[in-house]
Amino acid sequence: MALKDEAMLGVQTRDMYSRFLAGLLILLPCGGSDARPQNRTTPGDTKEGSGVIFCPLDVVQIEVEVSGSRKGEAASLGRGDFTVYEQGVEQPIIFWVKTKDTGAGGGKAVYAIAYRPLVMYDGKFHMIRVVARGAGGGKLKVTSLTPKGYHATRL
Repeated sequence: MALKDEAMLGVQTRDMYSRFLAGLLILLPCGGSDARPQNRTTPGDTKEGSGVIFCPLDVVQIEVEVSGSRKGEAASLGRGDFTVYEQGVEQPIIFWVKTKDTGAGGGKAVYAIAYRPLVMYDGKFHMIRVVARGAGGGKLKVTSLTPKGYHATRL
């Protein structure tokens, strides 16, 4: 790949992540709160006319690399082709985007996926697992998952 093509790919990836973050901000519920630190407020702690907006960001973002046995199989996956499990429980995906093709002919692709965990802040380490399925319903190989888990603690 030429240097110019690599630079263009970097710009495209950055643009995708910018749209991803902008989409998350629009999707998340917001309400008013008082001027206490955000990690100690709840949406019910509202002070009329305070001018402070409370937006909880309880979203987990993961990066998944998928490979398929057929040409182009990994490069054309939709939201419904992914299932995210945290602690063995299926999680609702709120956003996904393909960030790059890594294999010749669409044999591998990387996706950014975001979900809102059903259980938050229990102080435990939460393991993440992703299953990807192709057009025929067969499982695809998840060759990389980042992160594989996280500690569910409040800051």
